[in-house]
Order: sequence, then structure tokens, then C-alpha cells
Amino acid sequence: MRYFFRSARYVLTYRLRLAGLLFCVVMISLLWAAGLGILLPAMKVLISDEGLHGWADRGLVTDRLKIDVIRREIDDPNMRIRLGGISDVVSIYRIRTTRKTATTSPLAAEPIDPDAWIVGVDGEHLDYQGVLQRLALMDAGQDWNLDILNPGSDAVVSISVTPLPATSGVVTRAHRLVELMPRPRDQADRFTQLVIILLIGLGLTYARNAFRFLQSYLTQTTVHRAIMDIRCENYAVAIRLPLIHYAVRGASDTMSRFVADCQEITKGLVFLLGKSLVEPAKLIGAFSMALMLNWKLTLLACIVGPPTFVLIRKLGKKIRKASKRALEGQATLLQSLEETLTGLRVVKAYTTEEIECKRFRGITNRIYKQLKRVAAADAATAPIVEAMGLTAALAAIGLAGYWVIQPGRGHTGLAGWLLDNEMDAETFMTVIGTLAAMFDPVRRLSQISVAFYNADAAAQRVFELQDEAMETDLKDAQDLPRHHEDIEFRDVSYTYTRASRPAVSDITLKIWQGESVAFVGGNGSGKTTLLSLLPRFFHPQKGKILIDGVDIAEVKLLSLRKQIGLVTQDAVIFNASVADNIAYGAPHVTRDEIVAASRQS
Repeated sequence: MRYFFRSARYVLTYRLRLAGLLFCVVMISLLWAAGLGILLPAMKVLISDEGLHGWADRGLVTDRLKIDVIRREIDDPNMRIRLGGISDVVSIYRIRTTRKTATTSPLAAEPIDPDAWIVGVDGEHLDYQGVLQRLALMDAGQDWNLDILNPGSDAVVSISVTPLPATSGVVTRAHRLVELMPRPRDQADRFTQLVIILLIGLGLTYARNAFRFLQSYLTQTTVHRAIMDIRCENYAVAIRLPLIHYAVRGASDTMSRFVADCQEITKGLVFLLGKSLVEPAKLIGAFSMALMLNWKLTLLACIVGPPTFVLIRKLGKKIRKASKRALEGQATLLQSLEETLTGLRVVKAYTTEEIECKRFRGITNRIYKQLKRVAAADAATAPIVEAMGLTAALAAIGLAGYWVIQPGRGHTGLAGWLLDNEMDAETFMTVIGTLAAMFDPVRRLSQISVAFYNADAAAQRVFELQDEAMETDLKDAQDLPRHHEDIEFRDVSYTYTRASRPAVSDITLKIWQGESVAFVGGNGSGKTTLLSLLPRFFHPQKGKILIDGVDIAEVKLLSLRKQIGLVTQDAVIFNASVADNIAYGAPHVTRDEIVAASRQS
């Protein structure tokens, strides 16, 4: 990817645009995570009996007491009567203990069973939601008097505990946000809560899409400016390359690098500043949300990441190789098209239409074979990523389903770490939605890699042109004085690249100022080559060319060519006015001088 990242440096020029673009990406990530964050509250309102406030209360109480709780139904009618008619209680699922005393549960030192019930607060028997609500709304600094009922015992024990300050900022902030809404008294109030949550989600979606528009606009305009800079730099190089470059490769290859190759770079840079920033940002947002919901499931779903990356990299190398050959084939295609259409009179005169069609079909067939290889690798990328991602996601969902349907007990080692957990149905559904939101950016990123490898192949061809050696002067070159005496060719020879014999060989002649000399000979005899050596279009491999005794290889190229007028054997008309074509190379002449030159011609 070295050449593609070299092209990416051109966008660094536009730092203000990039800063705005990155700000939009951060906002998209935050709003995406916030949108996922309202899934669980919505599920709690829709499905859960405890509701939104009950969920927030439970999170705060479990964080302050460092315990895990579940809702326990009281099946014994006599026990219900003894507890004042309540039908459900808070059952301690697990008392958390760690080596760090600061994070040990306040209940760890009390003589209670790890599976005890909390049946009341301050001597008042309360149901599941009542206990959690009372404890959540109590001041964290005051002592809590909990009524505890141990399993297998009929005696309710009252204990006094000092809750720890909440350590989870997320839980605390979530409780504060939930408390901004009034606690529901009936189902109608719960529906109102749902409407509020949906409106918040809608607002987040509109805000995120506004930032997506701005990010996409900044991405495309920045890339187009960068490509414009690349083309302008390459154009400055192209017109300063020695003619031998075009004699060997032809103009069509260079034109293809300006058009087709730059288009591939454009696609790659748009993906680089667009999806390759937005999708990872969305992935980070979804990943963070998934970690907060359940970090074990999230890490389990990520185990397919490394092997997927290795596969994509291997496919990418194949894509890059085939894409480069396809781009070279397109340059050949452009050359064939240019030759045929330029020489169409010759084609028609010699009735070679069918031959040219066959040749053109052969070129397109070679391009098709390379594009077929690109298509095969491209087509394999998304299914591989999707299949591996789905495998990991289903494994995570299966484990989460086990926690919901039959939570494990008493396992040891890795099995205990995985299986001895609880999860409610609402969290289960939210985890599924979050994992889906996490794998969607991964699937999109796998498609981006294809564009990157295509762009890298194109960028290699573009920068190969930019790195070509341009026409230069010697270090100590001087200006050529105004010609006044003679032009001399002294033992000059020149052979074209890949030619079997010299175009001109051992030419020696002298032309005095004021003389008019015509070079006459058959096609291929070297007339054009010989005269092209004078303005240094080519450099003789043997001998010297002197003007007034000065070797033209030792003077500045600009001072040499300014003293030479050229009328080519092929008419060249530039896309400009007639006056501009007549005055080409002399931009300061007046209109009267142009008219006079026209009449004289």
C-alpha cells in the first residue's frame, strides 16, 4: 500500500477540511453509540416487568453493594402472608469479593447466605421493585437497614450496612437520566416513556445523518482537490519528459495514467477519508456499547478478527497484481483506439476493419481476464467475512441464550467463567442488536480493502510517471548567446531504443548563417531524427552538435529552444482561438502582428 499512502499525503495539505471531517467522524461515532444505547431502555419499557426505572434502580443498587441480584418469586403462600403479601423479592445471586478491600461488597462480612433474600428495608417488607427503588433513592452516605431472609430459614434478620460510593459512572449517569422522567403509574405512562425514547432515537438519527452529509461532502471535495494537485504535478512532469519517453511508450499510456488511474486513486481516497474512518468509528461505538453490556460475549465475538484479517490481506495482494495488469491493458486499449480513429482513412482505404476489430477484441479479452481475477477475489471477500462474523456472533448469541434460559451453577475453571452467568431477556435482545451493529461496519470495511488495493496499483503507475527523469541542464550550463555564425553536426549518431540499426550514423555537416538547407530522403532515412537532435528532443549517443562553436549539450535548454522556430510535418491545432494558435509560443505579440503574420502566410 506504499503508493496509495503516498497519494494520501496530498490530502494533508487541506488541514482545515480534514479537521472538520474528523470532527464529523467523532460525532457520528458518538451518536451511533448513543443510538445503540437507547435499545436497552426501549426493551426494558417494552418487555421487562421491572420497567426502565426498575432497571436503573437495580444497576445502581448492585453497584453500591457490589452484588448481583435477580428477581425471585415466592411460591409458598404462608411465606407471602408472613412477608405482608408480597409475591416477589430481591434474591442475591452473587456477593462480589476481590483481593482489594476497597471493592469488596459490604455484605461479604455479614452472616448471610450468598443466596439470601432482601425482603425489606428499615423493617418494612417490600417487593422486588420496592426494595430496589427505596435503596436507589436513599443517600449513599447513610446506613441501610436491610431485612434479610436466608434460604431454609424462617427468621428475618435485620442488618445494617454502609453502601460504597457508586464506582460506575455509566450506571450513575444512566440512573440520573432515567430519573428525569416521572416514574410510571400504569401502562399508559410506560407507553409515554417509550414514545419519549423513540423521539430521542429519532433525534439522534437525524443529527447523525446531518454529520454524515457534511463528512461525505468534505471527503469528496478534499479528494477532488488532492487529485487535481496530483494531475497538475504529473502534467508538469509529463510535458518536461524527453521525447524518447513517448517514442518508447506512446502518449496513450501517459493519458491513461491521468484518466483511468487517477479515477481509481479517487475511489480509494474517498473510501480512505469516508468509510474507512466512519465505519471504524461506528465499530468503536458499537464495540464500546457491547463491552458495557457484556464484555465476555463481545470478546468471544471478536476471536474471528485475526484470521479474517489474514485472509483479506492475501486476497488483497491478488487484487493489486491483477488490477495493475488491467490498468496497463486499459492503456493499451486507449492506444489502439487512438491509432485506429486517427488513422481511420487508412483503415477504410485498405479495408482492414475486420482485422482492427479482431485486434481490439484481443486487447479487451486480456483486460477481461485480469478483471475476472479481481472480481473473483472481490466476490470472495464479503462472504468470507460475513460467514466468519456470523459464526462468532451465533456462538456469542448461543452462550447468551444459555444464560437466559438455564443459567449455570457450580462450574469450575473456564466453564465456570463462561457458563456461571445470568442475563435477562431484554439485555439478550439488546446484545443481539449491538453485535449486529458491530459486525455491519466490519462487513463494509472488507469491501473497502478491494478499493484500497486497486488504488495502490493505480497510484504505482501514476507515481512511476512522476518519478521519471525530466529534461535537465548540466550543473554549470550557461545561456546560449544569440546565434550569428554556423551550426555544425560533428560525427553525430543516434539509435532508437530497441532499434536494430542507427537512425542516423556518423553525420558531419556545417550550415552557415543565412543558408537555407533542405534534407531530402526516403521514409525512415533519418531526416526527422537528425533535425530533432538540434533542439535536444533527443541526445546523440555519439558526436556533438555545435552552434557558433558551443556544444548545445552544455547550454541551458530554454536559451537554445528560444532561438529555434519549428513547423512540424503534422498540423497541430490546440483547443484555443485561431489567434492563440497563430501566436503560440509568443504570448506578448499584438493582434496587429498576428493579423500581419496571417496575411504574410
